[in-house]
Amino acid sequence: MRTAFQLTQAYDPAGRLAEQRAGGVAVFSGMPPAPGELVRHYDWDRAGRLARIRDAGASGVRGETRFHHDLRDQTVAVERPGAREAYRYDARGRMVERILAEQGFRPRRWRYRWDGFDQLVELETPDGVRWRYSYDAFGRRVGKTLLGGTATRRVDYVWQGISLAEAWYRSGHRTGEGKGDESLSIERWHFEPDGLRPLAKELVPAGPDAEPVLAEAQWLPIVADQLGAPHALFGEDGQCHWRAEPELWGRTRTARALLRERGGSDAGGEGDTAPCALRFPGQWEDAESGLHYNLNRYYDPETGQYLSPDPIGVDGGLRTHAYVHDPLRWFDPDGLAACVKFKRWKPGDAIDKPMPDGSPPKWDVVRSRYWKNRADAAVRENTGEFDAATLARMRRGAAPLDANGNPMELHHHVPQRAPSPNTHNPGNLREVTREQHSDLDPFRHL
Repeated sequence: MRTAFQLTQAYDPAGRLAEQRAGGVAVFSGMPPAPGELVRHYDWDRAGRLARIRDAGASGVRGETRFHHDLRDQTVAVERPGAREAYRYDARGRMVERILAEQGFRPRRWRYRWDGFDQLVELETPDGVRWRYSYDAFGRRVGKTLLGGTATRRVDYVWQGISLAEAWYRSGHRTGEGKGDESLSIERWHFEPDGLRPLAKELVPAGPDAEPVLAEAQWLPIVADQLGAPHALFGEDGQCHWRAEPELWGRTRTARALLRERGGSDAGGEGDTAPCALRFPGQWEDAESGLHYNLNRYYDPETGQYLSPDPIGVDGGLRTHAYVHDPLRWFDPDGLAACVKFKRWKPGDAIDKPMPDGSPPKWDVVRSRYWKNRADAAVRENTGEFDAATLARMRRGAAPLDANGNPMELHHHVPQRAPSPNTHNPGNLREVTREQHSDLDPFRHL
């Protein structure tokens, strides 16, 4: 029998996330570092582009990273201690080559090929390994395939709207007679209703007939930060199975990577999937490239830039390759336009509060919020106008029942068919019975 997973979060007086605890284990702390610990400085140019990162501590400067941009706002080079990365773009502003030169090593090259819809369709790594990416009619990536060689690897993706719902991983080996035995593993991802903040990863084994065996699924709750980027993954036994330290612009160092950096042991080679490939809201990391797939574009956390221009042009911002200006408060869930961190609606908030994507809520959402607010106010002010059963119904967003057993309705004084900024304002709404509503407005919206 599964036990409940408990995540507790503490906030500072300004409402900022200060600490997270998963089953008593501290996962994140927003307390300031002790004197002498690492301090990172960010320098920006006059165009608002990241120009330099300086790491300093008690012993002085520890490292410096410089970013170089061209007149088209494209990052053309990044210089770090002992290494330099250069980037080439085609005439349409899409990155076609990345060259990494490290001291004492030969240059390594990644090559990118695009289709006429500005979708990345093929990647070639420095080792000559090639991956092909495929998309559906809505522009969502539905698969990636390893090309050539004796190993066969393919990933198929299942979507729910713009949220990734499942990933099916297939791997095997080719034989002289064709494809040999193939293994299958399935990942399912569960999100909050906004489709952005992850709740859990579910590992579903496949049976001999390649059908999911739901009874043997393993549930792995996710601990995410204030935006929705994962920090840790826990198992049903309460043990932490994966932990990461995301940097400001999305580059994520896992516990395994940190061990390697500190000279520790490595439990094995990296597979096609990381234990948790989710990154910034709406982003999914590809292990073969280090890029983050962001629905309409690919994001490079090394540069804080996209590989291609914004499909909606300057409507998404004047800097067409840029991510957001403040990744602690803003995010870009679909690779088109930035959104400020959304605070979910709660009783007491305005019933016409915008949705996470900034769009106005539909009438059924507004109506549900109205009755939740009415229940909250009735309890807070102790009006006594509703019994316990009715209050429970209203807290779910359902209307109370009238004397005939029919749900109460809301009448717009200024009708919805003559929209205005105050259409769904409570001052424009009146609680009426079904019969009263029909008399007031024969074209009423239920």
